[in-house]
Amino acid sequence: MNWRVMYAALCLICLFVLSVPAAPVHAEEQEFTRIDVPSKSLITSHTAYKSNKPERIADGDLKTAWNAGRNSGVISVVFNQNVQMNGIEIATTASPTSTEKYLIYGLEGDRWKEIGRASRTIEHKEDGSVTMLDRIPVTEGDYGGVLISIDSSASWVSINELYLTTKMVRTFENATISQLSGAALLTWEYLGYGETVIYYGTKPGEYTNKVVADYRGNLGTRVYNLTNDKTYYFQIAINLNGTMYYSKELTVVPKSKFIPKTIPDGAGAYMWPYYRDLNLTPGAAIDGDIYTSWYYTNPNYPPNDDGSLEIAFNREDPVFIDSIQLTTQFSPVARDTSDVREDEYLIKGWRGWEHGWEVVGYYKGTIHAPGGDGIVVLDPISINPGYYRYIEIDVNTTSTYVSINEVSISGDPQQSVTANVYGSETDRVTEDVYGGSK
Repeated sequence: MNWRVMYAALCLICLFVLSVPAAPVHAEEQEFTRIDVPSKSLITSHTAYKSNKPERIADGDLKTAWNAGRNSGVISVVFNQNVQMNGIEIATTASPTSTEKYLIYGLEGDRWKEIGRASRTIEHKEDGSVTMLDRIPVTEGDYGGVLISIDSSASWVSINELYLTTKMVRTFENATISQLSGAALLTWEYLGYGETVIYYGTKPGEYTNKVVADYRGNLGTRVYNLTNDKTYYFQIAINLNGTMYYSKELTVVPKSKFIPKTIPDGAGAYMWPYYRDLNLTPGAAIDGDIYTSWYYTNPNYPPNDDGSLEIAFNREDPVFIDSIQLTTQFSPVARDTSDVREDEYLIKGWRGWEHGWEVVGYYKGTIHAPGGDGIVVLDPISINPGYYRYIEIDVNTTSTYVSINEVSISGDPQQSVTANVYGSETDRVTEDVYGGSK
């Protein structure tokens, strides 16, 4: 082949190669998280030079160090609880510049097992500043401690600070928990469709039970069969296309704060509107337990920001009432989206056919979230004193859903001007005393 032709061909090839854009280089995602040595760990060494004690490797101060006082040394850290590890990081100094060999052991049960080894060169720095060595990977596992054997080519061996690394944990925010009676209610931000599991137990970080939850965390999931007045710890895990996301640990103490029942036995509770396929519990508003409630939360229906709760007493034994007190709650149950809402309660009473339904009380107020369990006890609502067979509570709220946790009634006929007046005469006496305010 003519050399001129060959030269021209080579030039064209070079131009083509130069014109092809370089493939993008992606930095490897860091698949670990640095954590401190657990507090209260037992730290010992075979030797230590003067005041350079072994515990200085975990005191959070890069200016202090453990120094073996020679070119080799062994230091061990026994944790106060097992730690999931996949590597260690060491901050250190050297004088002179040295190459150091590290042999790493992990404590499994009562035995030390080799889990990693590496060699690192440490440059001497005149100002005495520390060098953060490249991470030393170890066999991933749960270890009760770590032991480091070091051999240096020239410098006395030392460690200013030791860090552990663990598998990266992806977290999500806005997880909440509310205490209920013998149960807990958890909600979290919606991340997308994925298998969701709630882990829980009675010790921090130790989860002995689990429940599969609906991926739509904004709807909330209840965990039942908890013991009242006992502390529980929860963590939510969501698997999105093979990537795990975890909530922070949540803590709750279920409590059943029963208040004295003022609704007589045999009374019934009913509601309006009524949806047959909803698991609504109007009876929870008169059971004496402020952590159970009558509420609407079904996502298949539009928000219920108004509704009626009716309480039926014994027709033959009406109940004397002169005030009603309501307990409500700011919580994921009520799907409150802000820390303040406006509530309006219209109270109707039914004394008999001759009167029909009458407006007997009214309350309107601004309700602020109290924090904690979200329980709010409203001010008592004055009721036209009288003997009632039915009470109806019509609710309207700026919150997303109606919620009443408990209804309490009070009234002492012996203290009322209508105490000994019954039937049609009650109207006249009530109007005389209360100015016809009914």
